[in-house]
Amino acid sequence: MSKKVILLTVAVLLATAAGVFFYKNSTFSQKDITGWQKLTWGMTHAQVSKLYKLGPWQDSGGIASCALVDQNQLVDSQFTAYLYFSEKSESGKLTEVLLMGDGLAAKLMGLPELLVNQYGQPTKTDTDTPMKNWSWDRKSARLMLMIIPAPEEEPDMMDIDRAPQVESDLANCSIRYISALNVK
Repeated sequence: MSKKVILLTVAVLLATAAGVFFYKNSTFSQKDITGWQKLTWGMTHAQVSKLYKLGPWQDSGGIASCALVDQNQLVDSQFTAYLYFSEKSESGKLTEVLLMGDGLAAKLMGLPELLVNQYGQPTKTDTDTPMKNWSWDRKSARLMLMIIPAPEEEPDMMDIDRAPQVESDLANCSIRYISALNVK
């Protein structure tokens, strides 16, 4: 084989490998976020209530929402799911899901890996401060994960059997799935 053929073959292989690498790490190859669990964006309140038991309507800053009656468990922590709809009616469409919970900080720090396994690498990450943030921007939705250390509690003088809480032991967590129609 001539040197030109060998060099051309190597160049084609390198270009192909680079293309595959960039495609796998681009948002085009990442799994889209079309909803949460069995829900998809735009489902009506009536459709959602056939799949999950919903609590009563709530008004969250002028936005119609309902909480799921049953808790969700992630990384050994209980989360309450709040579903946001375009309007407070049976025909209101699902636009956002917010999961709120708290637990041991070390356990909650397993959530980013869980979400990376499901949706690929996050678009943005800020883990340099005590408040940790990850964001996945996809075609149909944005997913935001935030983990915040719980503030240190004052020891209860009447509870001498309990060891004082270490600030880094507990954390609060929110996971927001926001339909692309709602992303600003």
